[in-house]
Amino acid sequence: MPQELYKAINPVDYLSYAETLISDDQTCCQRTAADRAYYAAFLFWRNKLATKYPELRSVTDAKVHKIVCEKLKIEIGSLANDLRILRDARNEATYNTDLIYLSDNGRACHINYMISAAKKLIGCSTNKL
Repeated sequence: MPQELYKAINPVDYLSYAETLISDDQTCCQRTAADRAYYAAFLFWRNKLATKYPELRSVTDAKVHKIVCEKLKIEIGSLANDLRILRDARNEATYNTDLIYLSDNGRACHINYMISAAKKLIGCSTNKL
């Protein structure tokens, strides 16, 4: 029997972790919180959508982000744009190591907005799928 490496995780736990991280004003905590907020919403919906679109389980490269957004738009409409906005903001926080200003390029979002948007995306799932 293979050795257990990581336990299963509920993607919503990433959102709780993001909320914990934002209480620390260190840059690495704020940027990690942005990353976790996005992945909470993305993984939540990827898993939920995979029940209707099982092919999502087999996509393991970066294309999965676009596919999830496309399927999510079919299921919940324009609210799916929030996931794309979160991804853009997450990419900015993760990959841009320079000082980031809110108005730099329209992609950066405040961490409180990101957490709120992730909660909204996760919360809207109650009657979907």
